[in-house]
Amino acid sequence: MNWVTSKSGQSAFEQHTSRWEKELGLNERESPSQDRAPEPSANLRSQRNTNAVSGEPVAWNEANWPPLLHMVHIKLSELVPLVRANPIRYRVLMYYAMTLLFINFVVWTVLAAMGATQYAWLFWALSLLDIFLGFLLLAGGYYSLFRACADDDSAYYAAFYGFTGTVAGLSLIISIVGFPFSFNGWTRLSWLGSNATANSKSFWFAMCIIESIGWTVALVAALWLIYKVWRYQNLMD
Repeated sequence: MNWVTSKSGQSAFEQHTSRWEKELGLNERESPSQDRAPEPSANLRSQRNTNAVSGEPVAWNEANWPPLLHMVHIKLSELVPLVRANPIRYRVLMYYAMTLLFINFVVWTVLAAMGATQYAWLFWALSLLDIFLGFLLLAGGYYSLFRACADDDSAYYAAFYGFTGTVAGLSLIISIVGFPFSFNGWTRLSWLGSNATANSKSFWFAMCIIESIGWTVALVAALWLIYKVWRYQNLMD
């Protein structure tokens, strides 16, 4: 009798224990995916992705840039604060380079009015063309970087490196070359002695130095930005 009572009591206890474990989930094993913490790089990339953070896709079809023309969609406020820095830096570089191109155009306007050289008006026309071509190149880099940062897309990063690498290479060339181009690089200084009129030499000489130094700064800025974006892309910043 005692043995029967003991076994029945043990059986009832085991049933109650099993029920409690089931209710509390003590006998459920966690899957390996639950045990493993998310990769830090995956978390950081998801934080950088505008779509993942805002929950709304970027309206790429709503063109709003450049002003008046509205060819592509660029809106820095749509980027999370973590990823805005590099597009803002590129925008500064773009405005700076466009200012240098405009200065070159103004210089040739003055030189053409002064009759500084035989082909002054031809160089004036080339300097005007440089403004439009330069804008297309710089705008391509700006859009590529914005798109790369918005979607964390390696293809657009590659496009950015191509555009900005070209900007860096041209900045080096422009800071050096002169005739037969419209740029006033360092080599233009030796050309002035026998090809410029007396009344234009001082002005032209000063502007050659200013433009050459300006494009050297643009070269350094472009290379620095490429480095910063590369670090950002590889999760170093």
